[in-house]
Amino acid sequence: MKTILLFLACTILCVGTQAYAEPKQGTDTNAIPRLLGTNDYSSAFQMPTEMLTAEQQVAVKTVASSKVATRNSAWAILAERSESLKWMTSALSRMLDRGLRKMNRDLDGFGLKGDFVWVIEVDMAHQFHQVFLVNTRNQKLIGLLP
Repeated sequence: MKTILLFLACTILCVGTQAYAEPKQGTDTNAIPRLLGTNDYSSAFQMPTEMLTAEQQVAVKTVASSKVATRNSAWAILAERSESLKWMTSALSRMLDRGLRKMNRDLDGFGLKGDFVWVIEVDMAHQFHQVFLVNTRNQKLIGLLP
């Protein structure tokens, strides 16, 4: 019995130590900002065309002609494809719009550099957050943990 308790104590200490260990040199500690650009293009849809920069005009034109042209359609895709995530529809969860971003690099099976994605965050009882990306070009959905 002492052996089992000692083993469990050592295991808990080792796992706890690794959870707080410093990341290795060169590892990616926060992939979301590196995947997406910092500009949020969602506000450009409410602005008059003459007030938009050239980059914003391209974004509005590209997204308007895409398969997921509005944030409401992105939310609908998330609701439709996340049937297995019943916790998202509970009274304790809320979905937050985090904007429209441009991808900085290719992500196999999801999108290409330059694609626009709607960013939606799901907050479950202020304890668990998950970020979902909906690609405007191909309607693909991916969930990331921030």
